[in-house]
Parts: sequence; C-alpha cells; structure tokens
Amino acid sequence: MKSKSLRRTNPEYREAEKSKEMKSKSLRRTNPEYREAEKSKEMKSKSLRRTNPEYREVEKSKEMKSKSLRRTNPEYREVEKSREMKSKSLRRTNPEYREAEKSREMKSKSLRRTNPEYREAEKSREMKSKSLRRTNPEYREVEKVGKHQQSKEEKS
Repeated sequence: MKSKSLRRTNPEYREAEKSKEMKSKSLRRTNPEYREAEKSKEMKSKSLRRTNPEYREVEKSKEMKSKSLRRTNPEYREVEKSREMKSKSLRRTNPEYREAEKSREMKSKSLRRTNPEYREAEKSREMKSKSLRRTNPEYREVEKVGKHQQSKEEKS
C-alpha cells in the first residue's frame, strides 16, 4: 500500500508511467490485431448505447444543446450558410435535380389550380391588391403615366 501511494506522489514515477503509457499507445495503434479488437469493442458499445433508453435520452439532450449553441454561434451560422449555398449551386447545375424540382413545382401548381379553396384565396388576395392600388394616389399617378405612354406608342 505504501509503495502505491509513494509512487502516485513521486513526480519521477508519474513521468515514467506516462512515457510507458504513451509507448504502449503507439504500439497498439500500429498493431492490426489490437486495432481490430478495439473496433469490435467500439461497435459493441455503440449497439449497447443505441438500445439503452437512458443513453439515448442523454444523447438527445446533448444534441439539442449543441444545436442551440450552433444557432447562436455566428461563426457556425456562417459556415452553415456557405455549405447551404454550395449545395444550392450544385443542385442548380444538376440537371436531374432541376427536372425533379420542375415536376414538383408543376404538381403543386396543378393542385392549386384544381383546389377551389386555393383559387378563392388567390382571387381575394388579387382583389385586395387591386383595391389597395386604386386607393393609393402614388400608384394611380404611376398607372396614369404608364397608360399615357402606352397610348402615345400606339398612336405612333
């Protein structure tokens, strides 16, 4: 017992212990058998963690924290934006993506056209904007000038 406590308090012993540990680590890293065993251990622990509900709960809370931290971190947001922009530009240049996007858009358009509720909402939106424009004196002025120019062009 004495020797253990003496060794722990002895800085030379601790230094020697550290160097031994470091050597063994580097040896283990280069040893393929060790690496294989390490991998299988890791895989077991991963599968165990996945099936353990407590672990999953802890993992979720960690993830949520990191998400909220990332959202508040301006550097992260900047990186995220650039990543998003890259993917957007890649999608734009990818003809398959563009084709899929078009068909998706067309479906939604045709669905909207056939949906009476949508058409009704669209009409009321249009009517509001028209009535707003009619009551707005600036808009009416612009509209007059536009019509005036149009009639001039038609005459000439």
